[in-house]
Amino acid sequence: MEIAKQEVLSTLQRFDLMGMGCRVDDPVESEYALEAVRIARLVADGRPLRDAIIVTFDDHFYAGCLAEPERRPHLERLLHDFEQTPD
Repeated sequence: MEIAKQEVLSTLQRFDLMGMGCRVDDPVESEYALEAVRIARLVADGRPLRDAIIVTFDDHFYAGCLAEPERRPHLERLLHDFEQTPD
């Protein structure tokens, strides 16, 4: 599976898993840009999307951040959104 960095970035900004307050429509918004690059690279290397997101957020924020009860539903919706996106 391969996904574009921009697709990952806009999805991360839309779902804002860490509550950073970013907006997808802000042309200078770079929140989650580093995470998007790494996630896209890990997926291209064969890592499942869920694992790529979790390991990236664990490294960029803190271990277990996406397993917290308030973030878990947002992660599941984000993953569902990617599943619904046509290739």
